[in-house]
Formats: sequence, structure tokens, C-alpha cells
Amino acid sequence: MANSPHVSVIVPVHNTEKWLPRCLDSLTYQTLQGLEIICIDDASTDDSWSILQSYAQKDPRIRLLRNLVNEGAGASRNRGLLAARGEYLGFVDSDDFVFMSFYSQLFEKAAGADIVKGDIWGYDNEEEEVRPRPHYGLNALILENKNWFCSGFTSAIFRRELVQENGIRFPELIRTMEDPCFTIGCVLRADTVTVVEDAVYIYAENPHSVTCTMGGAPVVSATERACALIGGMVREAGTSPAEMPIIAFMAQMLQGIALVPDAPNEDIRALADTITKLYESTQAKQEFLYSCMQCLRKRIFAINDKNEFFLEHAEELTRCVKEEMEKMQSRHRRREQMLTAVARKKGTATEA
Repeated sequence: MANSPHVSVIVPVHNTEKWLPRCLDSLTYQTLQGLEIICIDDASTDDSWSILQSYAQKDPRIRLLRNLVNEGAGASRNRGLLAARGEYLGFVDSDDFVFMSFYSQLFEKAAGADIVKGDIWGYDNEEEEVRPRPHYGLNALILENKNWFCSGFTSAIFRRELVQENGIRFPELIRTMEDPCFTIGCVLRADTVTVVEDAVYIYAENPHSVTCTMGGAPVVSATERACALIGGMVREAGTSPAEMPIIAFMAQMLQGIALVPDAPNEDIRALADTITKLYESTQAKQEFLYSCMQCLRKRIFAINDKNEFFLEHAEELTRCVKEEMEKMQSRHRRREQMLTAVARKKGTATEA
């Protein structure tokens, strides 16, 4: 469509008043022309809705939706998907932010691509420094096999037609682990995944997020449901060596929940059975299992390499993030000054 935005950015919001202005500033100051920002307030009880209204009044690119009851991030993103008009879809969590050239860099490389992925840097809000994250090191592997893209979906844009035509949505019955289901659903149906290494998304560590505050048993249950959904996608795609990274990712999820103190043994066994059945669905079971473990080991080495780089250059990268935030704050101050000046001018003209 001729007048459609290039990228629709979908932002679910729930009680993030402290970080929401930073997130919105990073989106409204994007260098990409043709951006649509869809914010879904998920029944916030703090000042988030007022902040959204204030920004929407100043920027016509911002569209607001509001859930009457708390439905979760997955359901909120699905509302955004239905409302989106852009050629590509992007996602930002409301306590995170992006570098101001992020979507411009991704869209510049989007010609002919179903998915375009950037990089993720972790940022500790309390310590105010860049931290290594488990998403690091994926891009090098994604260039070899697109199916390594199982997590870190907010670092990418997805062609809207790909999502619409295949009916891909976030599962709404689980409150965590819903994003790998969406990501893998898109990746399995994508012909091309392009990587832009220097397009940066900032994942801000938030100890009050749903993932951090949810107890062990619900996490195990959500992981089991997510793996069941992902396993179905893999079987539908046709289990082959190309899907090994996804099964390795599921095995890594199993390893993670096995360490949860109050994880019920029967849930862990059910999840292990799901993964085992995927192994057994291939003719070369032993070779397939070995290849999965090799892929997983390769991924861990790649992540460790990237984490070592981040640790070595932590001060330099932290300075880079702070400079980006200072630029956003400076623009914010200039915009507020301009709006104040315009308001004063209108007031003077009315008095006259």
C-alpha cells in the first residue's frame, strides 16, 4: 500500500511509568521516516496511561489501545498485530529502548528479506552499565542457519505479510516464554533472514518484570506449553538437520527449568518426553541427537566469545549507551522548549 508506514512498532505497556518516557523518546526520535508506534496499555495501575496520552498528543504517529483488564504481553501484542499497517513489524518492551538509528538500519536492509535482525545489548538500570546477555553470539550462527534465531525477537523486524498469511500469533494462555513461539513460527516460514550487526536494541534488566517475578512452578508450566507448541511447529516443518538449532534451544530450556528449586518432577519429565519424541521422529536418531548437542555446544561457545568481548569492552559500550540516552534527553528538552514557546505564542495572540 502506497501510504502504509515502513515499520509498525508494537509496544505492550503495563506499569512501567519509570522507564516508559525513555522508551517512547527512543521511538519518537527514530531516524526512519514512515514509522508507526502502536502502544497497548495492559490495564496499568500506575501513571503509564497518562504518559502515553501525553506523548500521543504531541506525536500523531503514536496510536493508543487500552485493555480493560490485564491480559498479558502476548495478548497485547496480538492486538497490536491486528491494528498494524506497516510493511514490517517491530516490537519493543516498554522498559527497554533502541538506538535512534535502529529501525532505519534494519529497514535499509529489508529489501527481499522476510526478517531483518539486529543485535541486543543488556543494560543494568541500577548499575548503569552494559551487561552480557544470553542472546549474544546468535547472529554469527543465524548467518549459517536461520533456525538459530529462536530468541531475542525484539531485535528484529518481521515482514507483516509473512505473519498475516501464516496466522502467526503470540500464545495468550502463557505469560512467559510466549515470544520464542512467535519467533520460531516466523523463522520456520521465512525464506530469508538478514542480519545487521550494528543495529542496537537495549534490553534493560528489570527485577520487577513478569519473567523475574514469576515463581518456579508457573515458569515450568509455561515452558512445557511453549515447548509443546514449538515441537508441533518443528514436526509440521518436517524434522530434519535444518531444525537442529530449535531442538537444541528446547534442550537448553529443559536444562534451565531442571535447576528451578520448586519445579515439579512430572512437569520436567513431560518436557523431556516432548524433546525425546522430536529426536525419535528422525531416521538417524543417534546422529541427530549428537548433531543437536554439537550445535548447542557451538552456540554456547559463540555466546561465551561475545560475552568475553562485552566484558572486555564494558566501559566503552556503557559510554556508548549513555551518550545515546543523553542525545535523547537533549532532544526531549528541545522539544519541550519548542512546545512551551508555541503555547506562549498562542496565549499572547489570544490575549491580543
